Amino acid sequence: YMLSHIQHRHPHALDATEIIHLKTCWNGTLPIARLPPELLSTIFVAYATSIREDYTLSWRDVQPYLWVQVTHVCRYWRDVAIDCAVLWNWVVPASVACTQTILSRSRSAPLIINLNTQLLGRTRVLSDPKAVNIVYKQWARIAEARIDVPHPALRNISAPILRSLDVRSWCSDENALDAEPLFHS
Repeated sequence: YMLSHIQHRHPHALDATEIIHLKTCWNGTLPIARLPPELLSTIFVAYATSIREDYTLSWRDVQPYLWVQVTHVCRYWRDVAIDCAVLWNWVVPASVACTQTILSRSRSAPLIINLNTQLLGRTRVLSDPKAVNIVYKQWARIAEARIDVPHPALRNISAPILRSLDVRSWCSDENALDAEPLFHS
């Protein structure tokens, strides 16, 4: 109210930078901005986990990074979310830019990757092959992987912290069953 009152009475009194500063100060007085960052991070991770589960298990159209909306609420929430590495550890490599941002923000947190190279009758975010190659360079950090089609890069990997690998192959090519096995004993 005060900001709109000042702008109405003195339309040229504040420039854009000053308005942003006033809005940031105002937002900082709200109760939600006084939650400790640890608690807010826990809430964000719980929300992101629910989105991830819907994306992984559901046949519905679920956007994998819908939870990123929390970074648009206010500057405090954005800073807390960006600083929470585990919030950014789930990678759906839909584009090179998105994948690079996620990997950067996840810092050294163990990664969970979800690669979709076929639609499989559902609406899904398909993995960008260039982004997939970026992810495959991170095998030392990958703790869980869900892959719908085996990738040649899986043949010679070192994944010291990998604890779960879910590989699904949906193929109508009868000759594909004669392909070289993914794992050798």
